[in-house]
Amino acid sequence: MSDLETLIHHHLAARERRVIEEPRTRRAAVLVPLYDTEQGPFVLFTKRTDTVEHRKGQISFPGGA
Repeated sequence: MSDLETLIHHHLAARERRVIEEPRTRRAAVLVPLYDTEQGPFVLFTKRTDTVEHRKGQISFPGGA
């Protein structure tokens, strides 16, 4: 396991898992794409195009439903 993985593991293990149970909501998750480089860890984002219907030009995580 890399130093970055160990650090993330340590911090997540210290947190209590929370689940929101509301009738008007649905379960969801977010994958935060991280990659480690010689300069340090980076988070991968995308920029939404101006041709989509909603949230034009916003910065977002890749993927989605």
